[in-house]
Amino acid sequence: MTKKIRNWFAINQQIGLDLGSSTVRITLPAQEKQVTQAAVVARNMRTDQIVAIGDAAEKTLGRTPAHIETMYPIVEGVVDDSASLESLISMLLYQNTSGLFQFIGRNILVALPASVTDVDVRIIGNTLQKSGAREVMAVPASIAGLVGVGAPVGDPTTQLVVNIGSGITQIAAVSDGSVVTEASSSVAGNQFDLMIVQYIADDFGLRISSQQARRIKHELGAVRGWSDEPGEKTAVSGQDEASSLPREINIARIDITEAIDPLISDLVDFIQAFIRSLSADMVADISSHGLHLVGGGSRLAGLGDHLASVLDVSVHERVNPEQVIMEGLGYIIDREDGDQFTQLIRAYESTK
Repeated sequence: MTKKIRNWFAINQQIGLDLGSSTVRITLPAQEKQVTQAAVVARNMRTDQIVAIGDAAEKTLGRTPAHIETMYPIVEGVVDDSASLESLISMLLYQNTSGLFQFIGRNILVALPASVTDVDVRIIGNTLQKSGAREVMAVPASIAGLVGVGAPVGDPTTQLVVNIGSGITQIAAVSDGSVVTEASSSVAGNQFDLMIVQYIADDFGLRISSQQARRIKHELGAVRGWSDEPGEKTAVSGQDEASSLPREINIARIDITEAIDPLISDLVDFIQAFIRSLSADMVADISSHGLHLVGGGSRLAGLGDHLASVLDVSVHERVNPEQVIMEGLGYIIDREDGDQFTQLIRAYESTK
């Protein structure tokens, strides 16, 4: 049977799923396809029907009538609305799978964050099964991330990974194919957006949305000291706090640097506290091997260099850090010698 025919029938189709607070990423190796959509659902509260999901729903944020509720099903790494999550996943899977498994089920490998509880594991498992999954297996997002960057996960030495997402920042120490210890913090992408919103309101008297703040962060976000010059500017429109009328201003990089600086300090404190909690041997490994920085929130200009300086360790960065976990899931799914990872995943599930 040719690969094309096999993919159409979706025989042995495995799907990788990364559930983020702001983004859902799906990898379908059998179809050589990856999907990235906003983790947003718009629901008509009068009819209880879903009117939009993903990127289409995100575009309606702040622009819908009162009876249309737009929500993020996952908040800070925790399932906030399981019904909306089920609708989001089932519709995304239906739209992006083909062949018989579009109707009879799929096997899903889902990356779970450090903040997940046994209750959340059951909720996510049940939700994915209701969404059409035949079997659901969970893998620590830290393991998937390390596999994605090509780190020697199975070695007995300690590997440290920091995953800065939208809702949470996860940090984990991994050794001999297992998560030795992990922690999470709400100091992450969404908090940076809120700080930018507050800063522009306080200093410029302009109300803007978190979506605009995210755009500004991506364009101008940087660590203090990365550039002491005002640098590049970008225009931002919003609502004047005094007149409630539209107004446009120009924001400079130095403004955004100042806005997010307190959170950079909090992030450093979080990582330092985690490293201090480790054994001397583990810290020695980290000193030798460095820190792996992944997740979309790690794109802030100068962040890697800043962490390397204050922590006195090498920091390994990626060109597309937000894709690392998906790459790891895809690699695990494609492995012919996947028994080791299956055992690792089962062991992880048994602890939840």
